[in-house]
Amino acid sequence: CGSTYSSTETSAFLQGSASRVIQGGGCVCSVAGGLVSTLRDYSRLGQMLLNDGELDGVRLLRPESVRLLARDWLNDYTPERRRQPLWVWNTPGIGFSPLGQIGVDHPEAGVRRVVGSALQTVHWGGAGGSGYMLNWPHKLLVLTYTGCAFDTETQRTMWRHAPP
Repeated sequence: CGSTYSSTETSAFLQGSASRVIQGGGCVCSVAGGLVSTLRDYSRLGQMLLNDGELDGVRLLRPESVRLLARDWLNDYTPERRRQPLWVWNTPGIGFSPLGQIGVDHPEAGVRRVVGSALQTVHWGGAGGSGYMLNWPHKLLVLTYTGCAFDTETQRTMWRHAPP
């Protein structure tokens, strides 16, 4: 079927070692399962990133490390900048970083109405209805969680109303 998801019984990687998800008694049945945590932890991680690596007066990451994480890795880290840039969803102005897709400056970007295309804004959503958006210019963090698999409409609605 080509899916990255598999049941714990049929996955050679997960047999006997699948992590249990507290809600619903299910499991993350994929080696690409992503981050499983609480909204509080997500909010603290996001706040730390927006504060350039500092949380509750404690420096956890250097500001340079946060800036490195919040850059377009598709196009910035090649021997020469790409002559033919790559874009997430083939949309000029949407790059990708370890934190998710990020809006970057590009003359063909046009009107930035697509989620995650705002400059200096990172966003990513999860299959379980979770998602986050970090906007450094406004020091804004938006978290969504519905618990409904593949609920992208709630994410789009929340992100659409965030400042550009």
